Amino acid sequence: MEITRQTEVYTTAVDGPLVVQLWHHVTSVEGVDCLSAAIANQLRVHKGVYVLHVTMTTKAPDSQARERINQLTTRYAQRTRASALVFEGGGFGAATVRAVVAGISMITPYPFPYKVFAHVSTAVDWLGTLPKEPGSDEAFARTQTEIDRMRVIYANHYKSIRPDGKGGRASSRAAR
Repeated sequence: MEITRQTEVYTTAVDGPLVVQLWHHVTSVEGVDCLSAAIANQLRVHKGVYVLHVTMTTKAPDSQARERINQLTTRYAQRTRASALVFEGGGFGAATVRAVVAGISMITPYPFPYKVFAHVSTAVDWLGTLPKEPGSDEAFARTQTEIDRMRVIYANHYKSIRPDGKGGRASSRAAR
């Protein structure tokens, strides 16, 4: 899996026909635009794409981000093979968000298979049951490991930066 962009807010990555958006905090317009660019790039090589969104936040996107998501969905609807949304985390908040999002998608369905999950592994298992694009089985097999790797990269880079902008593990230790 190739990371195409990583910020403090999101990581975008691609692996064959699979496009992954890992939301670290809130869904942002910049992140949706980056996801859109990644989808466009993959569609230059593949007939269709699978989109996997993974988030731990239960905060809803603002109106601009929602509008951008709607534009992205419309733009790529015919070539999106499926989309899975993973709201990780236990507890009432995450379960409520999953239920609300699943309910909304039943009322206004997407023009492609779409499902909400609590775990990356179950989302990838579901994607694997759908009609295949060349390279999708291999990409799905690597997904959990690659998402774990992206999280380590994120944590090593962003979690070690202090609010004053000084960062790195060495400078944090030296400041103690």
